[in-house]
Amino acid sequence: MEVMLMESSNWQTRLLFDWMTATDESDPYWRNLATNHDLDTAIGLIVEAVVAEVESLPSGWARDVAMKSAQSVQWRELTEALRAGGRQH
Repeated sequence: MEVMLMESSNWQTRLLFDWMTATDESDPYWRNLATNHDLDTAIGLIVEAVVAEVESLPSGWARDVAMKSAQSVQWRELTEALRAGGRQH
């Protein structure tokens, strides 16, 4: 699998992008979600999916940190990077 790089102004967005593209299974899933819809719809679907993922974590410190981190993600930038194959400038 080719390693994609994302430049972002915050670590939360880069970390989430890295998680989304880390495996041969997750990478196409998130990229398809980002590219098979108009940008605003894709952003909404990605936000919903990430929030559901975080909410499925057991209650505690890790879940709280994940939710706080998600609140700082630059969702448009993330979705555009997924659409572009990871290269953002």
